[in-house]
Amino acid sequence: MKKRNIIAIFGLLVLVAAGGYLWLNANSLIKSAIVKYGSAATKADVGLTHVSLSFASGEGAIRGLSVGNPEGFGGGKALVLKDISIKVDTHSIAGNGPIIIEKIIVDSPQVNYDMTASGDSNLQALSRNAQAYAGSGSATQEAAADNAPSRKVIIRDLIIRNGRMSIASPLLHGRGVSADLSDIHLKNIGEDNGGATPADVARIVLSTIANNAAKIAVSSVAGIAGGLKDVPGGIINGAESGLGKLKSLMGR
Repeated sequence: MKKRNIIAIFGLLVLVAAGGYLWLNANSLIKSAIVKYGSAATKADVGLTHVSLSFASGEGAIRGLSVGNPEGFGGGKALVLKDISIKVDTHSIAGNGPIIIEKIIVDSPQVNYDMTASGDSNLQALSRNAQAYAGSGSATQEAAADNAPSRKVIIRDLIIRNGRMSIASPLLHGRGVSADLSDIHLKNIGEDNGGATPADVARIVLSTIANNAAKIAVSSVAGIAGGLKDVPGGIINGAESGLGKLKSLMGR
């Protein structure tokens, strides 16, 4: 057998072995990436139980995703996203262009909204952390250091539905308040900018949830504390300015 044929066969075996490793370990690699970069972006503990993605159908599920409270808000979890389903356009996986995610559905999330007397909240802090991380370029630098591919994504539909939230605030005088979280439907994230980085997606989603929850918190706290005059301006301003900031983040 000629030397060049031996080299070609050896190279093919290496490619097959590498491809098999990536195929068999893709879900664990995705899980590790979500935990690592999610924790770095939010500056909080990110946990994840299970990732299952079929590269044949493009369908998958993420189970048990949680985001802890940021610094200054004690222990516990700010977000618990138990059930996430995803559908990827498999034709977009090859190449260097943005990966097209046709749909992400987050079903029945639990949001624990921890509000301070000054009007800040744990969700607003997480949103600020994610925005700073995305703007700093740290995600790209870390991916390069890990020899990880840096691909952008376009998300056609991102739906967050059937959510519940609990609200804690000194203004509630120890009284716990629960409320429904309004459904959220975002379309074509990253399309106008040639794709969004995972860090961009994180800040868009966190900003959307934070602004949604802030509006509900304003109403809930005002009803118990005696009217909007007793609600800190930081909460109201955050709720009212959220939509404009979100449109800017989405490149619209």
